[in-house]
Amino acid sequence: MSAEPHPAIAGYDIIADRFEAARRLKPWEPPFYAQLAASLPTGARLLDCGCGTGHAGLAHCLEAGVSITALDGSAAMLAHFHRAYPQVPTILCDMRA
Repeated sequence: MSAEPHPAIAGYDIIADRFEAARRLKPWEPPFYAQLAASLPTGARLLDCGCGTGHAGLAHCLEAGVSITALDGSAAMLAHFHRAYPQVPTILCDMRA
């Protein structure tokens, strides 16, 4: 595997601020995350692979006691995620690995 990051990672690093500023919840998302949270047992673990800047729906899971770990290949996207969810561990990695 190459030590060079995939070109998409560099692209996400470039657009992270605009991506976060433009992100809006879609009407189906709050009920989806509420249902997801309700379907998981307390203490369940969730891996958010490709978490990007974070998602407001994750709050439902956190409030339900779900343990979340987030990973993404873009350091800039993870920085936004960490500001939104400082209690969630994040991992910077190439998901192709």
